[in-house]
Amino acid sequence: MLLNRSFRGKGLVRTVIYLPVIISPIIMGYIWYFFFQLNGGALNDIILLFQNTPVNLLADPEHNVWIITLVNTYQFLGVAMIIYLAGLQGISKEYYEAAEIDGASPFSRFWNITLPLLAPSITINVVLNLIGGLKLFDVITALTNGGPGYASASLSTMMYQLYFARQDAGLAATLGNLMFVIISAVSISALYYFRRKEITL
Repeated sequence: MLLNRSFRGKGLVRTVIYLPVIISPIIMGYIWYFFFQLNGGALNDIILLFQNTPVNLLADPEHNVWIITLVNTYQFLGVAMIIYLAGLQGISKEYYEAAEIDGASPFSRFWNITLPLLAPSITINVVLNLIGGLKLFDVITALTNGGPGYASASLSTMMYQLYFARQDAGLAATLGNLMFVIISAVSISALYYFRRKEITL
């Protein structure tokens, strides 16, 4: 909503948010790996100023999944921004003018006009994020390689390890087909659900 308003430096802010999208996910993963790594990581260099022992967050199952989520969200935030901006700019200003004349509050205008008319953009973003999350590979490989154990593994990293580490092509292919079925089922279900919530004009 803020980036859809006119303010000085709007183009620069949009560019900064979108820039991570053009970086390869594997490169993005390694950039953040050097930030979070145990020995020599930027975060641990800061922590060592206050305590004597570094923190191995990437080896902690309670934290590494959240780090992976944070990195992946940061990288593809720009894609969601573009889709939402396109949706917001497709909403006619006449609706807001009519609501303002009727005395609707800013929150009421958002809840009753913006959010319902933004439903197609929400649908696209939810489905794209579901697909991207279920097949996530690059960032996980760079940050944790699915470890410790399988604590941060995805179906894609498990399929990779089955094929290249264990040379079990049959099980890897089966997992790949299963991943296709799961992603298709989840995506189609989400698409159907959100499409029913959309408002047609």
